[in-house]
Amino acid sequence: MRLQALDGWRGIACLLVAIHHLQVPHALYDQSWLRNGAPMLELFFLISGFVVSLVFADMAQTRRGAAAFILRVLGRLWPIHIVMLAALVVLGLGRSVFAQHGGFGEQMTVETLAAQVLLIQTLVGAGLSWNYPAWTLSAELVAYCLFAALMLATRTHAGRLIGASALALVAGAVFLSELGPRDDYNVISVARVVTGFFIGFLLRELWRGAQLRSSWLATPLEITAVFAVIWAMSARLDGAAYLLNYAIFGFTVLVFASDRGLISRLMMCGPMQWLGKVSFSVYMVHGVVTLYLAEAFWAAERFWGPGFTLWRASPGTGREQLFFSLGAGLADDILLVLYVILVLASAALVYRFVEEPTRAAAASLSKRIWRGGPHPGPAGAAPDARPGRTIGKALT
Repeated sequence: MRLQALDGWRGIACLLVAIHHLQVPHALYDQSWLRNGAPMLELFFLISGFVVSLVFADMAQTRRGAAAFILRVLGRLWPIHIVMLAALVVLGLGRSVFAQHGGFGEQMTVETLAAQVLLIQTLVGAGLSWNYPAWTLSAELVAYCLFAALMLATRTHAGRLIGASALALVAGAVFLSELGPRDDYNVISVARVVTGFFIGFLLRELWRGAQLRSSWLATPLEITAVFAVIWAMSARLDGAAYLLNYAIFGFTVLVFASDRGLISRLMMCGPMQWLGKVSFSVYMVHGVVTLYLAEAFWAAERFWGPGFTLWRASPGTGREQLFFSLGAGLADDILLVLYVILVLASAALVYRFVEEPTRAAAASLSKRIWRGGPHPGPAGAAPDARPGRTIGKALT
């Protein structure tokens, strides 16, 4: 099963996250919908729960199947994560040799490297160390394990709905307690990911019973969803109001999951589907690219003198933040375009040589474990390779 419009949404969301993290005062930087884009992660978590429960609920109902599912998830997440860590180790070594301010710095420490390798960084308070966007991988792995445990522990449809609801409510209560006064709008939280994942689980159940069938109805609903998403990102909802993001993005997932409206057709065009296909690589690569770019600006100041960095108040918080700049508005806008091109080109390479082959290998091994051997089981016993591609875009 391919949820093509949701693939397109993931591609757009990952690209916006990449632009959000570029600390350059380009023309889009101060736009409220970009600065307050943290809730776009809620879209990722909702889609993840929606797709994982749709594709792998049957697999995870036995101990062999649950083990196969976790192996498939790890085979999807861990290899690309390790490659990105290796790229940052190279950066740290380069700093040690060439940079006067050098070394690995506070963000990339030997102490946090072990947690990163083990994918437990968010659990031990080191989520933003090294490749900072990868904090979600650690938290989503917790959600996947809870999903597998839920599938194993319950034997009835009602029991699974009750269990998923309980997990969403408990995690949501913890997440709400974390939405109090804080310095950053974005919250690094396992509870946040678990909340979104199991709301997505419940949305899948709602969608299966009430799918959109009419294109005439789907199109106005899709337009409404798009405007609601723009409003949510511009409004900077916080505190208890932040939970409205689940309603807005949940509505978006339900509307676009049926691939019926005109905007869905746009999302299903070739470029959007390619962006969706490489979205996980975009997400994983862009943090590394921003750290290398920052090092390039520090090197420029070292060789050519001051003028490539500046301090200015950040929109939303008003706190002074460090920015990198080429010194002119147009030059910084060109830098944004070059950055996007570099991120997409790097993501294409990582997808081709890391993500795609390791995902395929993990999927193959997972199916063999589930079926108890190399031979196919009964017809319909396992999801085919196409759903595997969908889950690949729902892991972050």
